Amino acid sequence: MSSSRSTSFIKWRDLIINLVSKEIKIRYMGATLGFVWSLGNPLVVTLTYYTVFTYILPTSQDRFALHLVTGVVHWMLLAQIVSQSGEWLINNGNLIRKLRFPRILLPLSGALSIAVFWAGCMIVYASLFPMLGGVFSRALFFYPIVLIAFMALIMGFGLALRRV
Repeated sequence: MSSSRSTSFIKWRDLIINLVSKEIKIRYMGATLGFVWSLGNPLVVTLTYYTVFTYILPTSQDRFALHLVTGVVHWMLLAQIVSQSGEWLINNGNLIRKLRFPRILLPLSGALSIAVFWAGCMIVYASLFPMLGGVFSRALFFYPIVLIAFMALIMGFGLALRRV
C-alpha cells in the first residue's frame, strides 16, 4: 500500500470508526439474541453438517470436525461480505451525496464491522481447535496476513458482482 493511501486511511479513521459502530448497531437493533446469534448461526450449520456427514452419510476423513468447522466459519465470512457489499454503497447514498471522502471507506468499514462479529466466532473456534484435533504451529502466525488478503479479495469480488 502506498504511503499516501495509508495516510489517507489514517486521516479518515474517525469516519471509519463511526461507520463501523453504526453498522454494528444497525445490524442487531431490535434483535432478541443479538451477538449470540452471530455465534449460534455457524454453530447450528456446523452441527447440521456434522450430523449429516457423520451419521447419515458417514465419511472416513481424519479430523472431519476440524475441517468442517474451519470451512463453515470461513464460508460464513465470505457469504456475509459478498451479500452485503452492494448494500454498503446503497444504504449510505445520502452520505455519498453530502460528503467528499474516499468511497472505498464504505466497503472497508462494512467488512470491518463483519470482522468484529467474526472475531467472536474465531475466539470460539480457537477454544475448540485443540479439542477437534488441531495442532498449534508456527504456520498459524501467518493466518492474520492470509485473512486480510482473503477479506480484501472477497470485498473486491463482492463489489465487482454488484457492478454487473
